[in-house]
Amino acid sequence: MRKEHADFFDEYRPEARTVLEELLGRYAEYGVTEIDDLGGLRIPPLDQLGSPVEIAASFGGLEQLKLAIAALQEYLYAA
Repeated sequence: MRKEHADFFDEYRPEARTVLEELLGRYAEYGVTEIDDLGGLRIPPLDQLGSPVEIAASFGGLEQLKLAIAALQEYLYAA
C-alpha cells in the first residue's frame, strides 16, 4: 500500500508518516481495531514517538490525525 499511495504519505511530515506507517503495520498484524483505537498511541512503539497529544500535533491537531487515519482506512479498504 505504501508504494501505491506514496502521494498520500508524502502529504505528511516525517513524524506523521512514521505514525501512519506504524498503524499500517499494526493493521497488517492485528486488524482494523488497531487503527480505530487512538489509545493505541500509548502502546510501543508509538509511545516512543511522544504522547498522544504530541503525536496529534505532528498532524496539525487531533482532528487532522483522525482525518489521516480515516483516509488510511479508505485506502486499505479500497485495496
